[in-house]
Amino acid sequence: MRNEECVMKWIKETFDDLSEVTIEDYDRLPCGKKITDCTNDYVIVYYDNTKDRVNFLFKEK
Repeated sequence: MRNEECVMKWIKETFDDLSEVTIEDYDRLPCGKKITDCTNDYVIVYYDNTKDRVNFLFKEK
């Protein structure tokens, strides 16, 4: 499975209803996606090449 496919698989498995979030490309990180919910909270999901796995960062409050 390609890295971007791994990121999308993680997103689909983590969020129950994708219609409740907005998914945007986040080019600052490899295969990055920014997922924003209706409260404007977000998580950035990307592929960490060093650790060879999907990783994520939450919005700082």
